[in-house]
Amino acid sequence: MRSRRHHIVALIIFAVKAVTVSAVCSPALKRKEYSFQGNFHHTINEPLEIVWLRNKTPVSMCQSRMACYDYSDIKTSTTITMSGDGSVQYKLIIRNVTDVDETIWSMKYLGLASLRKQEPLFSCKLFVYEYPASTLVDCPMMLEENTMLNCTCAKNNETEVDLKYSWFQTNVSLINNGGNVLSLPAFKQNSGQECRGQTSTGEESVPVVYDPLIIARAKLLDCVLNSTESGLTLICVAQKVYPSANCDFTVGGNNLPLDPVYIHLPRITEPLYYNTQCSVTLTDLTPGYYDIVVSVYPNVTGSDSDKIYSVKEHFIYKIETDEESRHETNVIFTEVVIGLTLCLLLLIVILHTTILIRRSRNNSQQTVPGLLKGKRQVETKNVDHNVNDVDHIISDKENIETVINLKEMGPLLKIKQKEMFEKL
Repeated sequence: MRSRRHHIVALIIFAVKAVTVSAVCSPALKRKEYSFQGNFHHTINEPLEIVWLRNKTPVSMCQSRMACYDYSDIKTSTTITMSGDGSVQYKLIIRNVTDVDETIWSMKYLGLASLRKQEPLFSCKLFVYEYPASTLVDCPMMLEENTMLNCTCAKNNETEVDLKYSWFQTNVSLINNGGNVLSLPAFKQNSGQECRGQTSTGEESVPVVYDPLIIARAKLLDCVLNSTESGLTLICVAQKVYPSANCDFTVGGNNLPLDPVYIHLPRITEPLYYNTQCSVTLTDLTPGYYDIVVSVYPNVTGSDSDKIYSVKEHFIYKIETDEESRHETNVIFTEVVIGLTLCLLLLIVILHTTILIRRSRNNSQQTVPGLLKGKRQVETKNVDHNVNDVDHIISDKENIETVINLKEMGPLLKIKQKEMFEKL
């Protein structure tokens, strides 16, 4: 008996080495009973032997041919049931939860089966709390984006002590410390708020998560109409919508029983939202005007109530007769010819104006030297005229001395004037 027990312990030690956490257990309350239960398929062609571990310590062992053995009957109770198809139902009960139980719990294969599958069959981290979860009051579970998200966290009837509440975002960042009312804009990025209660001595209540569905109607709707041989193809793309969208098409006020082709793709930069493309082809259309309305809305419940989040696009499309098509073609051809003719005339005017400007500049350059020469002649004549005036003044005897001086200066003025023109 001793050797068999040592063999089992050795296998347990081997199995403990690969313990990993795959999930978070549902919360447990102190001094209450708690259970792990579920099922798996035993597909390994070896006898079924399993072990339950609290952290790395074995608490029970089970074999398909024998009853389960709990190392502490007061603490745990373990059962397994195996059916003919290999389905195994398991259950482990913790009779009285304490702080010691706040750790990793796992279930693994023992014996030869553990050589084939070393990872846990089940594993999770258990958190233990003093008080039960609080109650959420006036907290809508479905909101449209950009509206206000409001929720109140209140003490339930089982909790007799006073609690101080705090709201956390995605279990990390603190939103509201010491207030039980949550109020913030509703965005996809804001989903998953958690309310925690705590006494003055630090004892906590089970956290309660408020995670409403945030609905985002399409931010932009683009549609393209293409006329093909098979009919009129309509392609619409709704951007940044959540959940992925449905499309309705109405022609002339009649909701057509069409089956659109959908493509739903998460946005590359904002993977919380979708871009939805829907396309249809309208056939057997006769010439005339068609009033087309496209309605795109997020598929929240799959019912007509989702249409309150619709975004619409309206078109008026005309299908022409053969005669109208020919006339329109002729008009377009005429407009093209007139446009080309006007462009040619404008080009000719520009070229002619450029030639005239260049000729005018050349003539200006040839005229400047002649003007300078004429200016010199005019200035010389003016000097001669001034000297003659001086000769006339000489006849005045009263001013003879002054006149003599002026007459002597006349030739000097003429010489200075000539030198100035020569410099020019």
